[in-house]
Formats: sequence, structure tokens, C-alpha cells
Amino acid sequence: MSETDPAPKIRQFARTQQRVEILLNLTDKVSGDAVIQLLQTPPVKNEQVERIVSLRDPSNQRASKPEVVRQLLKMPLVLIPRDMATLGAWEKAMEKLI
Repeated sequence: MSETDPAPKIRQFARTQQRVEILLNLTDKVSGDAVIQLLQTPPVKNEQVERIVSLRDPSNQRASKPEVVRQLLKMPLVLIPRDMATLGAWEKAMEKLI
């Protein structure tokens, strides 16, 4: 029985992780109003992630405090499905705001 080479999967994982890290770093560069808008209307909706964000901010500070939003915005970026379409949508949304 031959084993498949894990190197391509490892390289793909590393590229994907690098894309996520870039998105995480970009959250600090987005203006206050824009970062609030991005969290309120994400480029890709994910109900599970939205529930987690709501649980982390029960008083809804994310509606008006950019410093809170920046922290909370990183949660969806870490928790989103890491498929190419989802990452691409987040990258496009961030590019428009920077």
C-alpha cells in the first residue's frame, strides 16, 4: 500500500493560513465606520459565526465601538470556512475598504 505525498496539502494549508493572517492584519487598517459595516454585513454570512460573535458581545458594543469591532471581526476570519470562494470574498471586501 503506497501513501500519498502530504507535501501538496501542507503547502496548500500554509498558503491558506497566510491569506487568513493577511486578513487579520488588515482589520487594524480599516477605518472605524467601515469596520463596523463589515462586521454587520460580512461578505459571506455564516450563522454559526454570527451566533458566536453575538455571544461574545451581548451588549452589542459592536454596533458603535470600532475598537470592539476590530477584535470581534477577527473571530469570523479565524472561524470561517477556508475555501477559496469564502477567502476571496473576504479579501475583496477588505481591499475595497483599505
